Amino acid sequence: MSLLEDEDNRTHNWLLYIGILLFIVLAVGAGWSILNMKKYDSVTLCEDDVISTTTVLLIDKTGGFSPNQKRVLLRAIEAEIEKLETGKRLTVYEVDDGLYEGLSKPVFDRCRPKDGSDVNQLVENKHMIEKSFNEDFISEIQLITANLDETNDAKSSPIIESLSDISTLYKIDPHMNVERLIVISDLLQHSPNISFYKNDIEGIEIDDISSFIPDLFGIDVQIYWLQRENNEQRIQNSGLIYWWERTFEAATINNLSIMKIR
Repeated sequence: MSLLEDEDNRTHNWLLYIGILLFIVLAVGAGWSILNMKKYDSVTLCEDDVISTTTVLLIDKTGGFSPNQKRVLLRAIEAEIEKLETGKRLTVYEVDDGLYEGLSKPVFDRCRPKDGSDVNQLVENKHMIEKSFNEDFISEIQLITANLDETNDAKSSPIIESLSDISTLYKIDPHMNVERLIVISDLLQHSPNISFYKNDIEGIEIDDISSFIPDLFGIDVQIYWLQRENNEQRIQNSGLIYWWERTFEAATINNLSIMKIR
């Protein structure tokens, strides 16, 4: 064997060894990634055995929505979803004027999955992740917002009862932590307990309704305030926002933002 052939064989062996070493490193890395992959609930898309940081969206459909309100709210909800970080939970409820006389069962409850832009190419399927985001998350939200009624013949609007139910439910569940509450409502509270239609708002003292005030300690609250007309507009202009500001202050929230939707 010539010296040239011997040198070629050594070079070939070194390349083989390097290739085998790289393969082992990649295999170990892939195996480690697979072993340490997070496990997710197949229904909620939330990580198992982890406290879910949650945004709660409460939709009050009892007064209905005008075409303009529906248009603006669709964009507002889209903007709220854009703010939602990967892995954080969005739960949507409605104000139920029937069976529960307060908070409905959740009409949507999912954690935001990856959208495919930040996947681990080694162990994750980008197409499947994008499909999960688009079909299991976005499409369901769009279906809910598309079904906003323009008229509603509800006989009551138990808003504060719904807020109280939210407080209770999330204190019972140790796996959820509410950091943000979004309320879409005209804020025209009307139930056997408290009614702005039957009583002067300024005469309803916070101390007299303390049992209905929710505990929302440290939560940021965003209200999309639906504007009404005629008699309901008169009620809305008679100290309604000041009353709700005092109520949320008593609920010990962190921050309150209100946006009018005409």
